[in-house]
Amino acid sequence: VPSSKKRTPSALSSGQPSQSRVQPALTHDAPAVPMAALGEQARQVSDLGFLRDKRDAQGRREGDPNFDPTTMLVKLAKGEKLTPAMEQYWNIKKDHADMVIFFKMGKFYELFEEDALLGHR
Repeated sequence: VPSSKKRTPSALSSGQPSQSRVQPALTHDAPAVPMAALGEQARQVSDLGFLRDKRDAQGRREGDPNFDPTTMLVKLAKGEKLTPAMEQYWNIKKDHADMVIFFKMGKFYELFEEDALLGHR
């Protein structure tokens, strides 16, 4: 192969990222936003009754001294329905209410309700 036709190794083939493809690293300098801080904003966005009147798995409201922020009561009001995917999401979220859940739908990961608001911030 003539030297003019030889390809020089690219940054990708050498295992090194090219400068145009390098993404900035995430830093931890941004202040953390507690999930509870998004509660009022989330209540204004959601149509689900159990998010408008947020309770832990034992039915205690947020102001109760024994309120458990790691769980949530997911109880649909009469006439409310969820898709099978949303049923699966809320089944996971009810036991991990204080965590951001990245829920895979097809090829993509989705954030819902309070998690989406937090991700947006």
